[in-house]
Amino acid sequence: MKMQSMESLADLSQKNADLRRQLTELSTKIAQGDDYTIPLSASLSDLALSVSDKEESLTRRYKRKNLFNKELVFEFTRDPGLLHQYYQIRSNEYKAFHGEAYETTENEYDRSAHIMVARIGNFCVGGVRINTKTPRNNGLLPMEKAADFRIEEYFPELRHQQVAYGEVGDWVLLPEFRGGQISDEMTRRIFEKASALNIEMLFVLTSPLQARLYKQVCIAIGLKDTIIHYDIALSGYPAEGDKSYLLSVALAKNATDRRDDVSSHHKQRILDEVL
Repeated sequence: MKMQSMESLADLSQKNADLRRQLTELSTKIAQGDDYTIPLSASLSDLALSVSDKEESLTRRYKRKNLFNKELVFEFTRDPGLLHQYYQIRSNEYKAFHGEAYETTENEYDRSAHIMVARIGNFCVGGVRINTKTPRNNGLLPMEKAADFRIEEYFPELRHQQVAYGEVGDWVLLPEFRGGQISDEMTRRIFEKASALNIEMLFVLTSPLQARLYKQVCIAIGLKDTIIHYDIALSGYPAEGDKSYLLSVALAKNATDRRDDVSSHHKQRILDEVL
């Protein structure tokens, strides 16, 4: 019994020494300005917890990378089970960011949309929705109804009877799958689908920060005609902050030409209002 107690004390002493060594190394990295953000005044328990959190974060990142390479599937689907999971993730994310309840069932815009999910087997980890406006389907887009505005008021050339355009919205991912390759791949698949649907321009209405992130990803995958319209600020639509901004992505050359004409028209309208 005495021998076991001595062994236990020896093990505890060794673990304590190892922990102090790790904390000393960590403090050195902090002082040297490495990528740790723990204050030097932190307690030993805080430092130990931060080491654990960083290890957990790296584990999740490594797991996410492996899942992307081997198991993660991106697909447009009408599978009820996958869509139910997507709606639940969307509801949880909306409540977390905005503090309000959001429906967990299919709504009118879901039924008419093209919905892509990211899944591992039958487990949905996120998704995104594309709603379109075409000569045959000219109902309001979700953003137009929610923010009480009309895209064609700012882009009048889109009234052309042969033009199809749409909205990307309700983009959600579970926390451990956000960012990096997964978001880039989702973006690429969305715009591939939009091109297949002969959509000439896609719009996103979101916060300034998210708009800049979307623009970076779009340009990185070759969608150079991506513009944040800072002169079109809207309220009443879910976003982080009081205002949302419109981002447009042109998918065809003639759409780019029309957008240039539209931009000139919009600038002239602003001048007329000022004068």
